[in-house]
Amino acid sequence: MLIDSQGHICQSEITLCLFSIRTQPPSFNLMSGPQEFRLASTLQQLAERGLIHPPAFLPTCVMYETLMGSTAYGVFTDDYGRVIFGFCVPPKEDVFPHLSGEIPGFDNPRERFEQFQEAHIDDPSANNGDGCEWDFAIYSVVKYISLCLECNPNIIDSLFTPQDCVLHITKVGSMVRERRRLFFTKAAGLGLRVMRTPRCAKCVQKERPVSERF
Repeated sequence: MLIDSQGHICQSEITLCLFSIRTQPPSFNLMSGPQEFRLASTLQQLAERGLIHPPAFLPTCVMYETLMGSTAYGVFTDDYGRVIFGFCVPPKEDVFPHLSGEIPGFDNPRERFEQFQEAHIDDPSANNGDGCEWDFAIYSVVKYISLCLECNPNIIDSLFTPQDCVLHITKVGSMVRERRRLFFTKAAGLGLRVMRTPRCAKCVQKERPVSERF
């Protein structure tokens, strides 16, 4: 692992991993993975049933999906609400804009895919007909890795969910999940402090003025 003097991970090692995906030979199948996870992603299954309407490219480009929230922490009380985090590989022009002729800093940057979020998706046929409600947060691999490098607690958590919470994973998803410990840096402590500060601030009650107490 490459660490700088301030304890931050050097991005070259992560970037090398991403570039290795792009430069694989034609025989390398991005979508293949462990035998038990080669089925269509949950998002793709819902899109094919018309229950969710993501960007056209997205359903077949999801590399990783995992259950989050109370399910991942093992404290859920029912199976009705399910939260899914994951990432996809968007069209190559979104990742490498120069391929479409765009020169960063000179051309007006076009809008690029960063994330797809949709909540309260009702799936009446799930849970053997008992129904289920899905919440999705699917990120571009670029955005996802950037958040990991910033030690975003929720995104880091999504790489450490129990194996039985992983609903869909490909070779690319496996490459990132296997290297998840590369993202552990001193920035993680800062992220936790930022998350805790607003909650702690609410716990501190200001003393009422004397005029209000008497």
